[in-house]
Amino acid sequence: MRTVLMLVMAMFAVQTTGAHAQDMCSKPYVACIDKCVGNPSPSMQDTCIGSCQRQNTSCSAKLYGGVNLSTAPTVTPEELEKREKAAQAKAGDKAAPRPARQMAAPSGQAERRPR
Repeated sequence: MRTVLMLVMAMFAVQTTGAHAQDMCSKPYVACIDKCVGNPSPSMQDTCIGSCQRQNTSCSAKLYGGVNLSTAPTVTPEELEKREKAAQAKAGDKAAPRPARQMAAPSGQAERRPR
């Protein structure tokens, strides 16, 4: 586990040689991961790393303008079902053959109607 964490830290350390804005998020992230490696149990390390990732995501969103998921449109299962039924009905209408046109009765003869 620690080997993997060290590789992750090294990867981020190499990436921090870029612009100053990148340093603003990656340096605190690497410092946070360093603290996590010192935790004795794997579950504590996992919890700590998750916290570091959330902090890094938040920092990146502030710098680069992240996506605000709280305002993303949501579709309820009922609405999704209605849309699917409407699409199926629309597709069914297009696939259904048109009814045959009735021919007009010749002049002087009455129309026959089915009983």
